[in-house]
Amino acid sequence: MLRVRIGKPIETEGRMPDDVLADVEAWIEAQLQEISDVPRPTSR
Repeated sequence: MLRVRIGKPIETEGRMPDDVLADVEAWIEAQLQEISDVPRPTSR
């Protein structure tokens, strides 16, 4: 079974790409931690 999660829109206007990417990565990691039984390594 495949489940898809869609988060709230991420504001990008006036932001640097690296800042947007950091928000996206943080959201993905939070979702993986929530749905996974396997412990995830901590980010950087």
